[in-house]
Amino acid sequence: MGDPDFGGFPLARKGHAFEDFHPGQVFEHHWGRTIGAADNALFTTATLAFTPLYFNAEYARAHGHPDVVVHPLLVLCTVGVSRSRT
Repeated sequence: MGDPDFGGFPLARKGHAFEDFHPGQVFEHHWGRTIGAADNALFTTATLAFTPLYFNAEYARAHGHPDVVVHPLLVLCTVGVSRSRT
């Protein structure tokens, strides 16, 4: 058996590069999920990320946010699971 010729296999482009995204961009898909305060508190506690920005509304407001900030990894995990598999 010889080495396979990988040049004979076409590469299919999947997904997006970082540069393809911009703030406020919305992706419509068939699943819906709203991340609530309880989801954020549970995830932040489970990952031991005790940053006041994720728990304390007054602290978040003092730093320019309208309310507590959702942990970024929770958003990443939710989007990663809910994205289409095609």
